[in-house]
Amino acid sequence: MRFVLVEKQGTAGLYRINEACVSCFPTAADVVMGRPVPAAPTCE
Repeated sequence: MRFVLVEKQGTAGLYRINEACVSCFPTAADVVMGRPVPAAPTCE
């Protein structure tokens, strides 16, 4: 499964994140998008 998908349109490429990966690995999506990574949940 690819994390980043590319859709070719002529000589251009449209890039998007694979939504299935976002739901499985939400913090990885934050890292790729340059967002702050949320704090890890604490287990009690």
